[in-house]
Amino acid sequence: ALNKKGEKVSCLEDFEEVNGSLVWRKRFISSEAKSISFILNNLRIPENGSVHIYDSEKEQELIGAYTSRNNNPSKLLGTELIKSDDIIFEINLDPLNSKGFSLNIETLVSLTARLR
Repeated sequence: ALNKKGEKVSCLEDFEEVNGSLVWRKRFISSEAKSISFILNNLRIPENGSVHIYDSEKEQELIGAYTSRNNNPSKLLGTELIKSDDIIFEINLDPLNSKGFSLNIETLVSLTARLR
């Protein structure tokens, strides 16, 4: 497994407005990976906000939506595995309720062996 650390998503200036929502997208490629997951920290998703993770080519393998229901006292979250080496991590926020949002992608976990 290969771990990559440190993508901070806390500045709303990095978001773009799309159809009335604030959207942040980042593509992650881990060239020999069979599956990818993330460990998130400092997690605070406001009401009407969501996080989705999907295969960048097919957009058929989808994980999420992670929402305010996933907020917890530890502010940590490990995502499910997505079977791909090329994925999109997407955050959607309501511009009227984006205050207090925070999320750090602490670790990208890239599995290079097939799971049975």
